[in-house]
Amino acid sequence: MSKPNIACIKKKGLFRSLLLGILLAVGGGFTISALTTAAPSSDSTATEAATSQLSPSARSVDGTLASHGYDVDNEEEVNSAEFGITVSSSTITEQSQTFTTTFRSKVVAAFNNGARYRNVFLEVVDSSYTSSADVQSTADAQKVACEESGEAYEMPVYEAYVLNIVGRSSSKDIIIPEYVNYYPITVNGEDTFGCSLHVVGIRTEATLNWDTGEIDNSNIESISIPSSIEYVEEGAFVTTDESGNTYDILVEDSEEEVSYNEGWIDGWVDDTSKVTYGSTYDHESTRATPTSSGTSNYGDGVTFVIGDYLTLSEEDAATAGVDVNEYYQPLVLEYDIYNEDGTIESQGNLRELSLQTTNSYYDAVGSNALSLTLSMNIDFDLAEGTYIPGESLVFHNIYYYTRTTIGTVNYRIPDYSQSAMYCHPTLNYSDPVSLDSIFSQTPAGVSTFGSYTLISSVFDTNTEVYAELKPSSYRNYSSYIASGAYRIRTLLYSLNNASYRICYRGEGDEVKTVTYSVSTPRNYDQVEISDGETFGFLLTNAEIGPDFSADRLISFELVGFTVRMDLYNVDRNSIITNSNTSMRFASVCFLNTETDAHFDFSGLLTLTLTYIIYTVVFVGAAVGYYLYSKEKYKNDEFRRVDTKAYVKTSVKNYVGCGLVVSAILFIVLRWGFLNSSITTYNPLDLWVILTTIAAAIFIGITIKNTIGMIKEIRERREKARLKLDQDVVEDGTK
Repeated sequence: MSKPNIACIKKKGLFRSLLLGILLAVGGGFTISALTTAAPSSDSTATEAATSQLSPSARSVDGTLASHGYDVDNEEEVNSAEFGITVSSSTITEQSQTFTTTFRSKVVAAFNNGARYRNVFLEVVDSSYTSSADVQSTADAQKVACEESGEAYEMPVYEAYVLNIVGRSSSKDIIIPEYVNYYPITVNGEDTFGCSLHVVGIRTEATLNWDTGEIDNSNIESISIPSSIEYVEEGAFVTTDESGNTYDILVEDSEEEVSYNEGWIDGWVDDTSKVTYGSTYDHESTRATPTSSGTSNYGDGVTFVIGDYLTLSEEDAATAGVDVNEYYQPLVLEYDIYNEDGTIESQGNLRELSLQTTNSYYDAVGSNALSLTLSMNIDFDLAEGTYIPGESLVFHNIYYYTRTTIGTVNYRIPDYSQSAMYCHPTLNYSDPVSLDSIFSQTPAGVSTFGSYTLISSVFDTNTEVYAELKPSSYRNYSSYIASGAYRIRTLLYSLNNASYRICYRGEGDEVKTVTYSVSTPRNYDQVEISDGETFGFLLTNAEIGPDFSADRLISFELVGFTVRMDLYNVDRNSIITNSNTSMRFASVCFLNTETDAHFDFSGLLTLTLTYIIYTVVFVGAAVGYYLYSKEKYKNDEFRRVDTKAYVKTSVKNYVGCGLVVSAILFIVLRWGFLNSSITTYNPLDLWVILTTIAAAIFIGITIKNTIGMIKEIRERREKARLKLDQDVVEDGTK
């Protein structure tokens, strides 16, 4: 297994931050934190070499958990025909790692993809897919909404794997489709709702008979694999049965582009001599999306309890004759830690996983549970330079489901009459996706205004990684991308499900850590990020703590966030269907004030200094002009300066010009130094509006007075030119 890229996020843009800080010094002062190279280090002790520890079959589950108080002496491995755990992806940052995991009872709703391709059954593996009933209600509602708005309806697209390939005498050459449209119900000759399945992978033992587990390929001569296939599990194809029957595997891509040594799990076929790369389909119609003819159920619907979080009262425990904590057996994950020096820490790494269900004391999947699948994101905080190999994961405390009465309460509980079980998950990814392969960021600064704090970063994005994360879409649309018709977007996605984690020094120098949800307006939970763009996170100090202020900040992290990449049609302003790929990350640190270079900018300080400078300049100019005019016109009886009127006019002009200066300053602060990239509200919005309106009124009055004054001067000059006053006796009243 190759080691993922876990390089630190680069600290770029220091010169840019320093230059910007110098410019800000005129308005309000700044500080530069020292840039250090300090980094967290792992205190783990290396044990054996990585190669000897990564094989699940070589591991022993006895003893490791028992030393931590978990009874695993009688644990048995779960029956893989009844239950399975799939890890669909793993992502990693310099400080964390995430596993996206699905627990599944082997009752599989397999889509039979139409008459032409009735040999192939598909299993939906998309985490956003729940059930066909939900697809029905959701798609129907979306179609009605599109009809009302006049927009074109597009069916939702879900990723699917080939679950089973059945050989039939009527069809010896099997073609795996790229897409399958599924229409559950047709009303009055029209499809009212549906979904499209995008075939991206092939399950293990795809050509075995599901019930007997025997090779079932006697009627198969060839299987064609399209370019959309990105993952093929180990043991997917068995090409020879007892009678010696074999079949050809025709892979559409060339071996250089897609190979089982790269994108596919090693050992996906037992006879590579029967594999032909670079194959092409006979005609374009084979790529058409056939309409599904229905679904089939695989498996017998066994229900499993995934961890038991029930703690009995002493009274109920005494009535049942059990220990008070006998039923508290939470789901536990055992794992290894891969150190940067190539060694593995494999002893005592345990994680008690949280209960996912909010209205019960256990998680469950199966025919007697609410769902056949359960998705879970498992986040780890790790020392820099380390990561967890997916092959080392072992889940413990899995039970069969039963019911019992304890005291006067009927419980659905694990069946403790049978042994607890453990499970090694199936990995549907090759290497973890590193965040810094998608983007890195440089801390730009901390801006404050009143009770608000803005933390800014400058992004460096890498759109080229899209070709690796979504190879099928990139190959299909590479010409459009090259021409600029399509552009690759990178977004912070599903921010409503993310959190901020702020560490600061409270009263008495106590270090505090606060985590709270990201607040975003309705329907605004995604933000596009671009290369070189400054991104701002706006925080309300009161939400963090009564003793929080920007000068007490230690670090700021974004937790549980998703990065999405997709293709965007520039001319049509629309997303290309099924071009998106999403990756969830545990956490990333956007600023550590003790190690990251940044400047601190205070909006209030800037306002104060600006008003002081403005006042000094205005008063100086007003006093200077007063003294000049008083001296110049001291002998002019009609233009002599009236001190009281001059002061009154100066005060009015001071306030009016101050409004203009304030409007300009608030606009600069709003869009330059306190610009939040997530929320539409900004604390400076009200000030911008008020000062802009007031400044506009003042400017309007000034323009009106100026026009009147110019007109009066012109009339006076015209009278003088025509000598209209030469016969008028000067009596001092004019």
